[in-house]
Amino acid sequence: MAFCGRYVSIVSMDEASAKVRVMIADDSTPIRERLAALLCEIPGVVVIAETSDVRTTMDGVMALAPDIVMLDINMPGGTGFDVLEHIRIQGLATLAVVITTHEETEYETRARDSGAAAFFNKTRDFIAAADFVRQFTQGAKQ
Repeated sequence: MAFCGRYVSIVSMDEASAKVRVMIADDSTPIRERLAALLCEIPGVVVIAETSDVRTTMDGVMALAPDIVMLDINMPGGTGFDVLEHIRIQGLATLAVVITTHEETEYETRARDSGAAAFFNKTRDFIAAADFVRQFTQGAKQ
């Protein structure tokens, strides 16, 4: 395991280095588990960590440098917008994909203005979010 305690690591760092590395940040365990199951079915994708609050997500993005972070907006300790700002300020190459229950246009606009590459509603676009990662992975292999 790459990390213990604050990070739930699913694979070794050696295995993860050859794949598109994804972190899932959501305060709902069932959502994280469902998303991880979908993503792990995609060839070339590995879920390297799951986090459930803003501080741990920020720390994990810095420590693990995932290629993609699947990011909820509402989490303990702040918001996904705080994480997006952190990624921007730190100049990280991590691609942020927001997946939330918020359907309001202003949330999507704010997320995209804050640097999110994509915005999905978890109640209806769950598969589309996984497909976005699949398309990214296919592009990364070329």
